[in-house]
Amino acid sequence: MELESHSFVLLRRPRDTPDLPEEELERLQQQHLAYLDSMSERGAMILAGPFEDQPDDRGVASAST
Repeated sequence: MELESHSFVLLRRPRDTPDLPEEELERLQQQHLAYLDSMSERGAMILAGPFEDQPDDRGVASAST
């Protein structure tokens, strides 16, 4: 029996995150979401999303390798 390999990634916002203009943050967020969508569409990602009620915007991603 062959087992599938998966990666689990826990993301945290660094303390020294640059203060960017709102327009730049929105542009980066749209690029980020498009990348996540493309990973999901090709079956390379199982799930992704933020944890609720976290002061440092932690998130999770799980990918099939």
